[in-house]
Amino acid sequence: MTCLFLTRSPCVIKKTVLALTMALAAIAPMAGPSSAADSPVREIIGQGTNICPQESLCLYQDTGYNREKPARIWIVTGDVERLSTYDANDRTSSVWFNAPQGWTARLYKDANYEGGFRGYFYSESPWGNNYTHFSSPMPDGWNDEVSSVELLK
Repeated sequence: MTCLFLTRSPCVIKKTVLALTMALAAIAPMAGPSSAADSPVREIIGQGTNICPQESLCLYQDTGYNREKPARIWIVTGDVERLSTYDANDRTSSVWFNAPQGWTARLYKDANYEGGFRGYFYSESPWGNNYTHFSSPMPDGWNDEVSSVELLK
């Protein structure tokens, strides 16, 4: 079949469809789901507070910052309405908040920042030793009870 340069010829339509298909295929990877880097929660296996990155709240599966054995750590860098999204709901047994001055972390007992909350924050002592607030084991009534997290920066 010889292609004629008519606007309604089968060749022009096929070429147009092919060009559109190729253009869509080229941009499709850019329209995919967000990457793990965009997520406010990243899960690792480990132990100890030195594994908690700066500007993060680390939720440890076991007491003593997973001292007995490597276990799950959820590294939180933003607000999380539902820890259940990350299989972290009601699993926190110790917390380390590695944050700069002025940051506050609120841990809530219920999803969507509801129920009671417990706050952790950066402090500067008058003696010059700066520290972050942490908890291991969790305070009474808080072990395996955290369902949402809010980071106030």
